[in-house]
Amino acid sequence: MKMPLLLLVIALAGGAIAGLIFYLPAKAPPIPPANRDSSVVDEKGLKTKAEAGDADAQYRLAKFYTESKGGPNYKEAARLLEQSAGKSNAEAMALLGELYAAGQGVHRDLTQAFELYQSSATTGCVAGQYNLGFCYAKGVGVAKDQTQAAKWYQLAAEGGDPIAQFDLGQRYELGLGVKVDKIEAFKWLTLAVNGGQSDAATELAALKAKLDSKEIAEGRDRIKAFAIRK
Repeated sequence: MKMPLLLLVIALAGGAIAGLIFYLPAKAPPIPPANRDSSVVDEKGLKTKAEAGDADAQYRLAKFYTESKGGPNYKEAARLLEQSAGKSNAEAMALLGELYAAGQGVHRDLTQAFELYQSSATTGCVAGQYNLGFCYAKGVGVAKDQTQAAKWYQLAAEGGDPIAQFDLGQRYELGLGVKVDKIEAFKWLTLAVNGGQSDAATELAALKAKLDSKEIAEGRDRIKAFAIRK
């Protein structure tokens, strides 16, 4: 479900910390890129499996309904996601949480959204981990906690989500929820750019100008050692 993003730039007084970027969705936290699948969907086949109780088919059909070019059917998507999430499908939990956060197909309920993200995230779902980090960062359905935000962004970043990698790189540069580590910031910003997060390129260039050759070499070694968590 590809949704418009509003880019917020937070600058703290004194110039010590500036340029921290968060992605605030127009309606709900976005699904990480790994879960955005625009491939052709066999709607009839999925309906048959979904009606038979297949949790994965229920999730995939619901996702199709949220992305339909003919117009989304959020109410039916929510119904299917409730069924799939009830069978412990972590991706369904994450997407259902987004519908609750946006009030699409269901009554808007940020606490319910947070709880669904939490259930999804603890199973290892990257989408759930990113969205849970977002909740802690912004205080959505829970009190703000930048340490917890960093923790879940880190897990989503390790799972290969470029948006989480971008956010995490900035956090390491600024020391938000983590200790300042410029080399680690270089690593995550580079991975974000490599993953298609073009907005990270400006941040990376600015950071790179502050690092010496030894630090850059260390950062590149960390990038080479990185492997997406399976």
